[in-house]
Amino acid sequence: MQADVSVIIAVYNTMPYLTECLDSVVSQTIGPDRMQVVAVDDGSTDGGDKELQRFAELYPGLFTVLTQEHSGGQAQPSNRALSMATGRYVFFLGAGDHLGPEALERLVSAADTYDSDVVLGRTIGVNGRNVSRAVYESTRPEITLDDSPLAWALSNNKLFRRELVERHGLRFPEHMPLWSDQPFTLEACVRARRISVLADYDYYYAVRRDDASDVGSRTPHLTRLRCTAEVMKSAASLIERGTGRDTVLRRHFTWELSKLLDQDFLTLEPERQDDVCAGVGALAEAYLTPGIVAKLDRTRRVKLLLAQVGLADELRELIRRERDGVGSAVVVTGDGVYEALPGFGTLPNHHFALPGSAAGLLRIDDVVRDEDGILTGRLPLVGASSVRVAFLPVRKGRSQDEDITGCYKLAEGHVPPFAEPVAAEQHDDHLAIKVHVPYASLTKSRADRAKIFVPRLYVRVANVTYQLPLPQLPGPSTSVVRWRGGKAFRITLGDDSQGNLKIYVSRMSRLKAVRRALRRMRRRKHS
Repeated sequence: MQADVSVIIAVYNTMPYLTECLDSVVSQTIGPDRMQVVAVDDGSTDGGDKELQRFAELYPGLFTVLTQEHSGGQAQPSNRALSMATGRYVFFLGAGDHLGPEALERLVSAADTYDSDVVLGRTIGVNGRNVSRAVYESTRPEITLDDSPLAWALSNNKLFRRELVERHGLRFPEHMPLWSDQPFTLEACVRARRISVLADYDYYYAVRRDDASDVGSRTPHLTRLRCTAEVMKSAASLIERGTGRDTVLRRHFTWELSKLLDQDFLTLEPERQDDVCAGVGALAEAYLTPGIVAKLDRTRRVKLLLAQVGLADELRELIRRERDGVGSAVVVTGDGVYEALPGFGTLPNHHFALPGSAAGLLRIDDVVRDEDGILTGRLPLVGASSVRVAFLPVRKGRSQDEDITGCYKLAEGHVPPFAEPVAAEQHDDHLAIKVHVPYASLTKSRADRAKIFVPRLYVRVANVTYQLPLPQLPGPSTSVVRWRGGKAFRITLGDDSQGNLKIYVSRMSRLKAVRRALRRMRRRKHS
């Protein structure tokens, strides 16, 4: 009797996770009579081959176990197992992952009900494993690459109709040590009459192993680049130019290629950096269409375009800024607002455009205070129409931190509180600002109780007003004493729990104030 499903497992050094994987297979509610398990040990050195033999002995007739020398990837053992599969469907199971008990029964039933060639079951990341879950938002009897996030789920942990696989001669490319399942899965999806997705059950548990968090990240950059080029070439050969191809290729630009330009790029030798830059640039030249560019976030887009035109130094600088948390200036011109990432002024301006809010980029850096109560700092902004400051009292009954937020865009028509102009000197990449702490007005209190003030900077950028908190001053809190109407006040420049500047004003006894002044006079005299 023909099995309903052949479970294919390529095994290489996945103990002790392999045990849970195999336990989940033999516990399937579909039952051993409807299953075939073909497992190929690819030269494991951790006892995985012995564990496979143990299960084969415990469940005679269910397991077919093959062993071979290590091939360097999952392609060869998967192909070898596939050649021995006899089930109506095949299912590929990672040797470190496991299944929900009803997974295979539900998948086969859905494939038969919907007459599907490919069926996806909801996949869950375990132990921090990153899994794209967008495609599993709802059960759908039919999806395509165009109308779903299927392009972001091209791993082979799916149910495939074996007749489809054999009719088109689908196999894993054995020259690819990484991601050889993607060309297989993509072609199966392109050739399939129907693809279904099931979101009603946790079918597949993708496990992040403690000893191997991300095989891709541990593989040399040039190997990853070569394999990504193969995946993209395969996609381009299967899908005609247009939005469908763009949908698939955008995933590779966003994920595999962008990961090559992450912080670990800077750990490479300069020659290797240039090689990676050139390789990524060649793929961008071949496949990066305007439609894909328009859907990439700004930083990814600029990285890829810098590689495409060979600006390796600017690319290095952008990755370095990203690593070090160094922001770029906001530039306001007559035709728009832009983030001045490396390459701005060389690449077309529209790639750097800020079509929405600039709130996430506006900040005040390097704030210091002098003895006269003047705060100076840098605002990475070129072309602001106005900068003002207000010292707002924290209202009674509110927590001390409630008023402190990051920079945000004020609603249209919202009028900020009364604010004083700020001295601002424009430089090439920033505004140098000076803010006077209004000691006299801060001591205008009708009661003797302490008061708290929060300084706010209001910046007008392209007809939009933004509110920014001032960051805390470096070092410990500083305080000064000011007199008003014979009363002494201590004014302390401190900070809140979020690292923003806050000003605390409290009454001080005359005796303490005089003693403090005398101590300071003596220190100045001896210094």
